[in-house]
Amino acid sequence: MHSLTRSSSRINFDWLRFFRAKRLCEVLAALVTAAEVFSYAFLPPAIQWSFMLASVALFMMVCATVRSFYRVNPYALIAGTWLLKLPVVVAIVKIIYTIVSYNELERPIHWNDYVCLRHFGSYQCSLYGRSLVFLWAGLVVSILCLVIDVPLIICLLQLKWGSPRNRGNQPPPCAFPPPYTISVVRSNPYAEGATNPNNRSRESQPPPPYTP
Repeated sequence: MHSLTRSSSRINFDWLRFFRAKRLCEVLAALVTAAEVFSYAFLPPAIQWSFMLASVALFMMVCATVRSFYRVNPYALIAGTWLLKLPVVVAIVKIIYTIVSYNELERPIHWNDYVCLRHFGSYQCSLYGRSLVFLWAGLVVSILCLVIDVPLIICLLQLKWGSPRNRGNQPPPCAFPPPYTISVVRSNPYAEGATNPNNRSRESQPPPPYTP
């Protein structure tokens, strides 16, 4: 009885921990998506919306996989989230370059100045037109996006290999326990090769006489 209680409590604890891991995975995916969308705002306008939509689509696939609406291979999700981090790295490089060269005397005051457009282009001039506070905020959020992505990947791997069903095909705590069957083997004393001593004594005795 004690062993059965321990096993049931262990199953309940495994599924509770698995449920919490699923909720944590959704929270991490939401944080990463929000950070990615903010980082993509520092990319050229021609491509930033494409990456924003891809990030939101990946977040929806993560939520669908976690809630078992539509199963997507976690390895494909991990590959997708790493591919979406490449534009974040590009945004970090551009933000650092803009912050370092922000206080140069040759930098035009207005982002749409003809001199700025001729020397740096419209994209870099748009970065120069933003305040230093906004640039520093973009740099911090972009770095946090890369940092939070690591526990998100670990959480996706835990959903792949850490499920109680994958560890031993254990039933969920809300399911009814399987019925236990007790098999009773009855030995026939008159069967061939039986080891009953009474059977051997009967075989050694002569048959009873025939009485009409």
